[in-house]
Amino acid sequence: MTKIRDRDQIVDAAAQLFGQKGYEATSLDDVAAFLGTARSALYYHISGKAELRSLIQIRRVQMLVGECQAIADSRSSSAGKIGDIARAHLAHFERFYPESKGWSFITTTPLVHDESSAALHAEQRKVHACIREVIEVGVASGEFRPTDPSVAALGIIGMCNYVTTWFRPEGPRGVSEVADVYAAMAVGALLTGSGHPRAEN
Repeated sequence: MTKIRDRDQIVDAAAQLFGQKGYEATSLDDVAAFLGTARSALYYHISGKAELRSLIQIRRVQMLVGECQAIADSRSSSAGKIGDIARAHLAHFERFYPESKGWSFITTTPLVHDESSAALHAEQRKVHACIREVIEVGVASGEFRPTDPSVAALGIIGMCNYVTTWFRPEGPRGVSEVADVYAAMAVGALLTGSGHPRAEN
């Protein structure tokens, strides 16, 4: 029987299984079998499957935070940054599909049930803050029309998150095509003036 080294070992195994079978179809017994240990050994490190999902999502959101921040720190225009962030968000979901079908990026919630949930929500709020700040700069410069940057950022996040409810790899549109549409919609909703804006690449 394998001795569990640390919690990260369990999280690594669960992430692999969730990605292969999906969250609902994977049990703690599956995780234990994958690691070559007893289910009871897992409880020294984690409280249950829900906590494992939170711990995996923390990792995933931290990756997205890094990508969004790099885009926000780039020399692109505010419109270019918003378009690139939307594309990065959707590419992130594709990278971890089908695991990502079970993700829920709720960035503002008063319902924090445990330490891992609190950490997850903290990382999610970083994504929101990054997008909000890009919008604030765009509004201040006149590139974007006057709007509530916080609400606009949540709208973009919600639009990107919803793709996990309907996207299928075997469908008629790939993620990059969907991302281009979403990027254009996000930018078009923010730009000052009329016409048919194009999100910058």
